[in-house]
Amino acid sequence: MMMEMRVDKIIISNRYTRTPPKESKVENHAVYYIKHRQFKKQIVVTQNGWLVDGLCDYIVAVMCGMC
Repeated sequence: MMMEMRVDKIIISNRYTRTPPKESKVENHAVYYIKHRQFKKQIVVTQNGWLVDGLCDYIVAVMCGMC
């Protein structure tokens, strides 16, 4: 099910904070966003707001002030 959620309401688990993505990977996703005006992948969260997939695009969203 698709739903909208504010970026600042997404919860990041320790799984992602222990091993953050490489800067080059985040940069690649940022360039894609700037060029296409959409994220490279969907940001996937549980109904409770826990991030499941799309960490790089989540970081891009935060960098672009989408909170």
